[in-house]
Amino acid sequence: MLIFDKLKDFIKGIKEDNSKAWKRIVSGAAFWVIVSSVLIGSYTCYNFYTLKNACKDQFAAEYWGSSNEEKDYGKVSVFARGIRVNGEFTPAHYQEAGSSLSLADITSMRNTLQGVVDSFATGADSKNKGLNSDGTPRGWEDCYSTFLKASICEKKIDGTTTDPVDIEVVAVGGNFSACHPMEYLSGGFLPELVIDNNQIVINDVLAWRLYRSYDVLGENLMMWGETFTIIGVVRVKDDGVVNKSDVNDARAYCYFSVVDKLDATGYFNQSGNDEGSGIAGTSSKLAVNCYEVILPESVRGVAYTDVLAALPSYSGNDPKMYVVRNTGRFGLLKIYDHMMPIGEESKKLAEYEFPFWEDAAQITTQFMFIDMCIILVCAIGLFAGIIMASLKYYSNKQKNT
Repeated sequence: MLIFDKLKDFIKGIKEDNSKAWKRIVSGAAFWVIVSSVLIGSYTCYNFYTLKNACKDQFAAEYWGSSNEEKDYGKVSVFARGIRVNGEFTPAHYQEAGSSLSLADITSMRNTLQGVVDSFATGADSKNKGLNSDGTPRGWEDCYSTFLKASICEKKIDGTTTDPVDIEVVAVGGNFSACHPMEYLSGGFLPELVIDNNQIVINDVLAWRLYRSYDVLGENLMMWGETFTIIGVVRVKDDGVVNKSDVNDARAYCYFSVVDKLDATGYFNQSGNDEGSGIAGTSSKLAVNCYEVILPESVRGVAYTDVLAALPSYSGNDPKMYVVRNTGRFGLLKIYDHMMPIGEESKKLAEYEFPFWEDAAQITTQFMFIDMCIILVCAIGLFAGIIMASLKYYSNKQKNT
């Protein structure tokens, strides 16, 4: 029996020790809640800031206006729809007014927006009004683009070609480089005023795949039966969650006019199906997938309103184009509006084709929303921890008195 009594005393002692240890842990709960909330919250805030600054193209207006202290600028993007006659290796064709944009629509919008900019011009700016003689904006910037897949190969000096590589091609017009800050590994970007229609810019992924080098200026590539000369190699930084989009796919940039010319000859329409053609006021069938502007803003957000007013056949009650105010899109309220109610915006956006930079921005928004939720939980935890610590402090104080 003596042995059993000692065993019972031993077990009882362990229980008492565990009870005391548990009480110490419980009494320190406030401390751990505060510490964990601060640490997790601080890291998430840092991650939120990093994500916000990863999509450089969303801050193009700030870069553009950084040298002008008298004016603020805002960037707005319009994403329109189109019909691809023969899959992703063909460009999008004009679908219908109100949901698609054509080259004629771009000209119309430029004239309308230029009139708005001119109406607020003062001083020396008021003397020069209207679009430039070449039809480009004066005092503001814009660009337009479409995208499609293509097979491309290296064209050697002896005229032979290497095995083709499937890539994404972004066909651009206007000042694309102003709306999309990029890192230049060699050369530059396509000039806004076309000097050589068959110039091409490739990204670092394609340059390395074809040449194992970025010093490839002057090299020739074959695409769509045409010879293109490389004038630049660019890299889009994939900070944050941007690399979860298609930013690191092999990619090339050419002029919109090249795709338009080939499409007009029927190059992409090998099946003979002419669906999506017949744009009023132009012989072009091509649809503009994305139109972007950087406008001066006398009042924050007015650029967005101006673009909506300039969009031909746009209906606010039944919008068939997706219009984004890039400037300020990563604000807390903007992120909340985009994500809530959960799933509603994603369902609406499923009807559109987006270029890689917009995909990256939307993915970034989703991750920033998650960070916002974590930060909110940490803030609540910090507040609860402080309350717990205060109650314990006053409880101990009363016991000691």
